[in-house]
Amino acid sequence: MLEVRASGSFGRIYLGGAERDIDVAYRAAEAAIEAVTGKSEK
Repeated sequence: MLEVRASGSFGRIYLGGAERDIDVAYRAAEAAIEAVTGKSEK
């Protein structure tokens, strides 16, 4: 992970490395985000 930027309701994660490593990293990031629990949006 090179950089993380928060921007309003959204953010950006910048990844660097070999394409195969980025593929694994983005899948892991998606799984981590989906696993977050908390207050649901109304």
